[in-house]
Amino acid sequence: MRIEEIRRSLADRLRERRSEIEQAVLTRIHSVSGPDGGSDPEYADGLRAAVPAALELGIEAVERSED
Repeated sequence: MRIEEIRRSLADRLRERRSEIEQAVLTRIHSVSGPDGGSDPEYADGLRAAVPAALELGIEAVERSED
């Protein structure tokens, strides 16, 4: 199997578990800062937007990374 196929396969498997990974990340963040970021709704909204975006960026980096 070529490295490109391996990367694509790994990215596909990560995307299949994306919801689970997002929840795990948010759970960890909440364990440190609390579920509402100290009662700051803007912070909580930002987290809900940032975590999925960061996860997708990371998956894309795995998929497209150069040697």
